[in-house]
Amino acid sequence: MRYSPPPSANLVGQDRPATPVRRRWWPVILVVAVLAVGGSLISPTIRHQWALSLFRQRTDFTILYFNDPSVLPRSSAGHAPISFSFSITNQEGRDVRYRYVVRASDGITESHLLATGSKLVLAGRRWKVPLTVVPRCLLSPCYIKVSLPTQHEAIDLSVALKPKGA
Repeated sequence: MRYSPPPSANLVGQDRPATPVRRRWWPVILVVAVLAVGGSLISPTIRHQWALSLFRQRTDFTILYFNDPSVLPRSSAGHAPISFSFSITNQEGRDVRYRYVVRASDGITESHLLATGSKLVLAGRRWKVPLTVVPRCLLSPCYIKVSLPTQHEAIDLSVALKPKGA
C-alpha cells in the first residue's frame, strides 16, 4: 500500500499550511465613529443634545409653600376670617414679577376670588405673603387655593366650615 498525503497537506512550494491574514477592523470603526460624531455636530438639534448630555444645565424654578403648615387653620366657624402665610422663592436666575391668586371653592359651586397681589422678586430672594381671608364657600369643606398662574404652581388647604356657635 502506498502512502498518499491528505489533500490539505499537498501544498505546492510550501512545507506548512498558510495562516489566514487577519484584518484589523478597529481603524475602520474609528474612522466611522469620528465621521459620525463630526457629522452629528452639523445639526443644531443634535449639538443641543450633546450639550445637555455632557454639560451641567442650570435648572430655573420657583418654590411656593406655606410657611408653617402645622398652624394652618383646619376649620372656620360661621365664615370667620382665617389667617395663614405663604412664601414664593425665586430660583429662576433672573428677577421675576410674581402674581398670586387666592380662590375658595367647595368643589361643586363656582370658585370665589379671595385675594390677589403681585411683586417683583429679585433672583435668589423670597417673598413672604401674610394673608387673612374669609372663606366664601356654600358647602364644607372649603378648599382655599393659592396659585401662581404664570408659573403654573399651586398649593391649597382644606377648611371645614362650621355653623356659627358650633
